[in-house]
Amino acid sequence: MKRTFGVAAVVVAYLIGLNLFWQRAQLRVWNSFGWPDIAVMVALIAPFLATRWMRPSSVKATRIAWWLAAIMAADIVFFVVPKILPSGGGH
Repeated sequence: MKRTFGVAAVVVAYLIGLNLFWQRAQLRVWNSFGWPDIAVMVALIAPFLATRWMRPSSVKATRIAWWLAAIMAADIVFFVVPKILPSGGGH
């Protein structure tokens, strides 16, 4: 019962955070996305990704969370590439 409550609390906290900040984050990315935003994204995900090699977890949920974070980190690449490449007119 205690474990279920903890999982439920994490899910509820995630949904509340998503509800509070989703639109603000999307507007920021759409209107004025820059290097500080990329730095924040990397700073938030890098420590979690580094923990896999520093101290691997034996808990399955943590390993799944790490893979989900790795996928989200790949998403950062899709934000960085248009910033690095010259902005041309397409093909």
